Amino acid sequence: AGHLYTYEGSKLQTRRLLLKHADRTLRISDMLEGQNGMIWLSTNEGIRLIHPEWELLPFPTPEAQIQALGQLGDGTLVAGTNKGCYRLDVRNGWQLVDGSSTSFNVLCLTEDGAGGLWAGTFGEGVFSINPKGRLLGIGGSSKASNYNTNVFSIEKAPSPNTWYLGTLGGIY
Repeated sequence: AGHLYTYEGSKLQTRRLLLKHADRTLRISDMLEGQNGMIWLSTNEGIRLIHPEWELLPFPTPEAQIQALGQLGDGTLVAGTNKGCYRLDVRNGWQLVDGSSTSFNVLCLTEDGAGGLWAGTFGEGVFSINPKGRLLGIGGSSKASNYNTNVFSIEKAPSPNTWYLGTLGGIY
């Protein structure tokens, strides 16, 4: 723990990067490279920011287990947690995404290419967050749709306006 490994070149050589201020119990659950080249980590100790020198800097988090990280088009950091979806407001700290609920168990966040995010949840299906940080809508009760509402992964498909959902019931 407390290390990141990088792969360089076609030989997949590893280089161990020691993270300062990290102890042996640090577990990384998600990583996001921000628009400015900084790397954000979702860890068991909260969200951490690694600046280019690879120093681990503590960063305040919502009172929840962070499971996914995403970034809106304007650079706003978004955290998907077991208690809702939060965005980082520079002046006011972590704020629940407008229209979100603390009952949402957000498992994944994926950029939509237009400045917003798609979020996959456990039990609530998917929802989108517009570039201004507002929840646009929820889709996916098992009665109203043809996919399982436990969405673990969202990936853009090669064809336009098409997404793959990795769910408890398979890929849709």
